[in-house]
Amino acid sequence: MDTRRIENPFVELATSREGVEGSRIPVVLRDSYAQCGEDLIVEALLRARLQKQRRQPDSLTYIEIGANHPIATSNTYLFYERYGARGIELVPICGGILG
Repeated sequence: MDTRRIENPFVELATSREGVEGSRIPVVLRDSYAQCGEDLIVEALLRARLQKQRRQPDSLTYIEIGANHPIATSNTYLFYERYGARGIELVPICGGILG
């Protein structure tokens, strides 16, 4: 697991702009490859489920349908990188069947 802790610059900018004292609770950015952090949401849900089942995250397999890119905007790359999960990505080929 990546242990880098990057302070969220948006929080610092907003507190400075609004004249509010910064929080004592650190607000950090997390690695995410999905468009809107969906991979982080799924990670939290899966970790809870796996812990309940007493399974390890490296036992995960996935199918990503409609993958646009293997890393950028990927909903599954986080699991591959962080836990060694394996799977396949299905990418549509424009103009393939009808073109």
